[in-house]
Amino acid sequence: MDYNGEKILNAFGIPERVNESLAVNQILMWTQGSENLAQMVSKLEEQEKSNPWLKQIISKLQESSEDETFKSQFWSNFKKYFQPYII
Repeated sequence: MDYNGEKILNAFGIPERVNESLAVNQILMWTQGSENLAQMVSKLEEQEKSNPWLKQIISKLQESSEDETFKSQFWSNFKKYFQPYII
């Protein structure tokens, strides 16, 4: 997606996908130090304007449903804390 939220199409008219490695690394960087899921969502919302692909993730995290699997897996995968090296 471009900055206006429009799909970017390749030469064959097929929508381009977000690079998975880049997306995961960016989410890890943005959510670093979050103590709960609400803080993660807040930090992602700050990045949404320049990264429209986050809209789908944020809406899924804010969805209230009985199935909390996505939220639980998201928290488990992205609750990484950076610990400085001790030399």
